[in-house]
Amino acid sequence: MGLTVSLVIGPRHAGKSSLIGVIKDEVCQSRPHLLRLVPTNRATPANIAHLNPASNRENQNGCQFENIIYDPERVFETLPEILTQIHAKDRYGCVIIEGDADPNLLQAYPYDFALFIMPSPESENDIFRSKDQVKKAFEAAMNDTAAFTSEIFGVGGVDDSWSGERKTPRPDMSDTQMIRLLDSPLGQELASRIQCHPDYHGLIDSNAIVVNTGIGATSGAADAVVARLETLINDNSPVSNHRSIYCCDVLDRHDPRRKKLFTHLKQTYRLQRNA
Repeated sequence: MGLTVSLVIGPRHAGKSSLIGVIKDEVCQSRPHLLRLVPTNRATPANIAHLNPASNRENQNGCQFENIIYDPERVFETLPEILTQIHAKDRYGCVIIEGDADPNLLQAYPYDFALFIMPSPESENDIFRSKDQVKKAFEAAMNDTAAFTSEIFGVGGVDDSWSGERKTPRPDMSDTQMIRLLDSPLGQELASRIQCHPDYHGLIDSNAIVVNTGIGATSGAADAVVARLETLINDNSPVSNHRSIYCCDVLDRHDPRRKKLFTHLKQTYRLQRNA
């Protein structure tokens, strides 16, 4: 048994830090190492391969995060290196990582648990693409290798507007080829993933999804979104790897749906520590 590493990912202003604060207090049996991954831009080179205690920041929940600036294209080597440094100091510790909606993060390390959190949506269109957008995304993915890898694997960044022309045109697929692809397992998975806007690609590969009703809209759209997410996730996940969806206020201790979430998290944590 070594480090227990969990990832909390989602769009900005979804309540990730607040959720981690509660997990620290109510779930973890020892003080966890808290890392916040911040992507760098090309104009700001960063020394990302070491821990810097001076970068600690404390949020309103009393959580002190270690801010790690990373290059999205190098996170596959950077994150394991950071965790190796932590493991050298704490062989059996717990690490909780906070990241924005960068699907690269989900593939950068074999986490023990990955949780995707989002604010309560105002409408289904906040999460899901329109039929016209889905069609354009599918056509772009089929005719552009970079778009395909982004949609199916969440690797790299692709413009979500499809407003510009490709510099290197590729031949379109025939109707017969498109139908054959859609009937294949790969085509079905791609068709499922492109239903969501890029900021929500990560929910497909997470172990649990939280719709945080304490942040965002107060409309009734959340229930419709959860129902659609359940269909999407169940269709895209094997029975043995079923993903759970929780719609609750993560800071409201009287919310019965929140109790179900934390019962699940405590059970998961115990299983990880006993593995």
